[in-house]
Amino acid sequence: MDRITCFFIMFLGCLTLPGRIPVYPQTPPPAAGAYYAFMKNAALAHQWKGHLHLIFQRMYIQKIDATLRKELEAIFSLPAHDPLYQNHPVLYMKSHLRMNWFSVLDEKSLSGRQQWLDSYTHLTAVHPNLPGNPPAILRRLTPLTGLEFRFSLPADPGTGAPTTPRFILPPEIAPWHYPPNLWYPLPSLTGFPKDWAKVQIRTQEAGAIAYVFTPEHLDPDLLRFFRMGTQQPKLEVKDLTGILILDPLTDSCRSFSINCEVEGKPKPLLSIAHGEPGPAMQPFPAPAISTLFTSCLVEKEEPQSWSTNYFCQMNLVEIDSS
Repeated sequence: MDRITCFFIMFLGCLTLPGRIPVYPQTPPPAAGAYYAFMKNAALAHQWKGHLHLIFQRMYIQKIDATLRKELEAIFSLPAHDPLYQNHPVLYMKSHLRMNWFSVLDEKSLSGRQQWLDSYTHLTAVHPNLPGNPPAILRRLTPLTGLEFRFSLPADPGTGAPTTPRFILPPEIAPWHYPPNLWYPLPSLTGFPKDWAKVQIRTQEAGAIAYVFTPEHLDPDLLRFFRMGTQQPKLEVKDLTGILILDPLTDSCRSFSINCEVEGKPKPLLSIAHGEPGPAMQPFPAPAISTLFTSCLVEKEEPQSWSTNYFCQMNLVEIDSS
């Protein structure tokens, strides 16, 4: 029995999450063995239950709307009738935040408490990443001391709203912060095709394998997030490209990205990347450091300017199945 067939049988035998991991009946190409081995680890990761201590840090640029304004007023004691609102009807924030996540992981959500370590937020009247001279900072905000929030992030899109403040992360990409989704994204998130004929396979450096495809589907909230970021209200799934890069030595994900083409060049709309396996190796490799970022179009006028509007790094400090 050859290696690919062995991987295929092992993959089918490990599927215990009906509806979340599809079966691929087609004759697989040679590089499919690495994908099936990855999916075996994915099944283990998405079944795992336990306690996680993560250090979460992020940078977030966002135009301030009514909902975000209320959160800023609560977190930073910003007056509800601050003259800043009258003098500058359009405000943007560029915020940096670092916190502990003491959390419990199960197949439905990551939940626990977020203990703030340090944070600062700048308010500006124009987008902070506009090319040229940096915009003048209108206000520097520091939060109240000792802040903690109870939070919950859903495992599956559409199964529940995140309870973390929108100031912390965009709700449309909340499921990507659920650790198994971040470490081992399933086809329900990536839109990986069932038909191998729709997947281009490329060899990368150090033996990594890249799987390039047009997503078969995406979470509607994620697609809406991409439409806002690209300023293309008619953007469709077929306009996007997914790139999944696997490490066949550890059967884990090195990176994943969803891109769109702008003026003949790919622009990453969402990207994740992982470091080496972290502490307390489980039945599956869990990376010590994972990053996620999203990009957006800053201005519609020519020349177009693209920038990172959200970036986060999740450091795995402790993982305990007891």
